[in-house]
Amino acid sequence: MPSATSQALLEASVGLLQRAELLRPADCDTVARLALQCAAACDNAAAAKLAFAIERICDELAAGRVAVGISLPSLCAAADQLHAVMKAPAPSMANALEAARFELDTLLPLPSAPPPSRPVIAASTLLRRADVPPEDPRTAMQRQRAQRIAQTPLREALRTLRDHYQP
Repeated sequence: MPSATSQALLEASVGLLQRAELLRPADCDTVARLALQCAAACDNAAAAKLAFAIERICDELAAGRVAVGISLPSLCAAADQLHAVMKAPAPSMANALEAARFELDTLLPLPSAPPPSRPVIAASTLLRRADVPPEDPRTAMQRQRAQRIAQTPLREALRTLRDHYQP
């Protein structure tokens, strides 16, 4: 019985891959339901975790939160691994099951980060343009010189600097 459920899961996930361009949420729900049935029928904890990971990816696919082209091949590979273990359980398959589950988990979107906090600035600390103190004449000359140099070609800028710094 578990092998038949995992076979149905594998066929349904391959069907999703074949109809990737016309993917419907109902198709994803079918695969998710089959994955949950597989998880319930599993004796192996790693296989059950993989089945739950398949179900999560199907939910994310149905909601449109994961890329179809990237997640469907991984989903099919995971379903194939799950079917192989449910058909002929082997203790040496634990690493392969864990790798398939990890691959699916990396496709899940990260939880959204909280919005960045903005500093609270008191209105009394803000200055109007008229309240800004006048610029120091030396600073104004240096700023104007830098603007002129930035607008001139490189050779002229180098000549200006050389003339300015020669004794």
